[in-house]
Amino acid sequence: MSLLALELMKAAEMMRENTASSTIPIDEVLGSDMPTSVEEAEGLLIEAHDLWWRSPGQSARPYAGDGPWHLAQSEVGDVKGDYSITLLENEAGKLLETRKVDSRRPRTPLRSHEVDRRDAIMAMVDLIEVPMDRKMVWLATQQLAKGEGRVPWTAIKRWTGYKRSARRLAGRYREVLAAMICTLHGWPTRRAREIANKTTNPMAEREQWR
Repeated sequence: MSLLALELMKAAEMMRENTASSTIPIDEVLGSDMPTSVEEAEGLLIEAHDLWWRSPGQSARPYAGDGPWHLAQSEVGDVKGDYSITLLENEAGKLLETRKVDSRRPRTPLRSHEVDRRDAIMAMVDLIEVPMDRKMVWLATQQLAKGEGRVPWTAIKRWTGYKRSARRLAGRYREVLAAMICTLHGWPTRRAREIANKTTNPMAEREQWR
C-alpha cells in the first residue's frame, strides 16, 4: 500500500472525532436538499469534499487537528505544486500513482451559508455509527469527487480492512447510506433495504466491481 493510501485510511479513521454534530440543525440548513435516495446522499457527500477543499488551512479550520480535513485539502487528485496526483488500480489490483501537469483551480473562499452547508452534511455523516462504514463512505465519495467515474472498491476494501468481497462492500455502501437517510428522516429502519435497492441512476447498474 502506498504512503498516500495509508494517509487516506488514517484520515478517514479520524474523520468524525471531536465534532459536535448534534447541535447542527441539518434539516434547516439543507431544506429541500434533504436526501431521500442514495444518489442524493452521495451527491451531498461529493459536495462536502469540495467544500472542505475550499475551506481555510488546518490552523484556521474549525476542527483543527482532526482528519480528514487537512488531507482533504491535499487528497488524491488535488494539485501538488504544478502536478495533480491520481491513484489508479491496474487489473492485478495494484495501486499506481500517476502525475500530470494541471492548471490550478482557484480555492474560492466559502460564504457563510456554504460553511453551514458543509457542517450540516458532515453532521449527516455523523449519523453513521460504525467507524469502518464512515471511513468507507468518505473514501468512496472522495474518489467520485475527483471525477473518477467509478469507485475502486478493491482498493477501498484493502484500505478499510473489509473482510468480504469488493462487490459486497459496494452493496454495503448503498445500505449504509440508505440507513443514514432513514435515521435522518426518522423513518423505520426497515425502509433502508428498499432505498438501497432503488437507483435513480441507471448507469449505477453498470458499476464495475474491481
